[in-house]
Amino acid sequence: MPGLSFEALSPNGLEALYDIPVATVDPTIMLTSDSAMDRMFNSALGGKIAKYFGSESYTLSVCEYLALEILAEALVQSGVSLRMVLRPSRAGMPPVLSLLAPAMENVDASRLITDAVDLPPNQLLRAARQLGSFDEENLRLCYQNFVGAGAAGMTELFAIARPEILLTRHPKMEPACVCDPKLTLDQPGDSTAGVLCTDIDGELGVTACYHGTGDPGTKVSIMGQSCVVKHASQVQDTVFIPIDPNLVPANMAAKGVLDTKGPQERDEATFDGLTSGLTTTKVQSKDRGITRKQPHRQLCIQTDADLNRGDSGCALLDEAGMVMGFGFQVSGPNEEPAMADWIWAANALNALDLIPVTQTTP
Repeated sequence: MPGLSFEALSPNGLEALYDIPVATVDPTIMLTSDSAMDRMFNSALGGKIAKYFGSESYTLSVCEYLALEILAEALVQSGVSLRMVLRPSRAGMPPVLSLLAPAMENVDASRLITDAVDLPPNQLLRAARQLGSFDEENLRLCYQNFVGAGAAGMTELFAIARPEILLTRHPKMEPACVCDPKLTLDQPGDSTAGVLCTDIDGELGVTACYHGTGDPGTKVSIMGQSCVVKHASQVQDTVFIPIDPNLVPANMAAKGVLDTKGPQERDEATFDGLTSGLTTTKVQSKDRGITRKQPHRQLCIQTDADLNRGDSGCALLDEAGMVMGFGFQVSGPNEEPAMADWIWAANALNALDLIPVTQTTP
């Protein structure tokens, strides 16, 4: 793997960074506590941001997510090309950046490689600056405070968050769609429409998966009516299909699309797939960069492996009824780790210049 070797411990490994003295609210305090909350409160910047946000747990989650994003970008700059997914901390466990390695044959070979990765504060700072700022206001504020403090800010952020790096297997994934390249909503066998939208021309239509339909001009069937794909993005695995307004179900409009804030691990979510029907699942993780619009890059969130063939394109909703993603692919039978990928809806809709029709839209 270019740039990094994960086979041997480094005397300057990332975990060594966690033991560097940093600025604290009390000069006699060292950030050596096993409690991330204590480390945040006792650090100068962490304590300051927590007072501003007014929520300790929220501040910590923002700090941990920021550290994971910076860590992922630093690894990319070091030559790591593996897919990366971010898992927030839970039940006293640290946040984890998982590197998914297709060449790993058995998930039992997974291992933590945090102390084999040499990423000094200045390198983390370069990665942070390369990221640029964030769309979400509070995440942007956190970013500005830590990056504004330079290398010392990176040291403090990583002393608080202490993210781990897990090298694990990339499961073999299968599209959640059968091979017949047409969309049907009136009978099982293919894929599922996502959300009701209007395109840049103001035309009404629905989203669907690209891998179950095709390029612009592809003929599809929606509830027995012949339709044609108008816009498509293979990268986002999303297409837009104009439809007759009379075909629109009364409950098709969404409450909105989750945009600047990504879901948290184990958040409950629901989807109504052509094959699975109404199903509840739970979020596992999310791709790096999910809170920034990147039309030329595919971004996904991961849930438990509850997608089935025929569910492709269906909308994944959070507990508030906001659309998070569109059904994409699922790990194959007996594949580990087991997961389903959902195209991040906000990024896909933005890439195709689509505006979701919400329940409040006139």
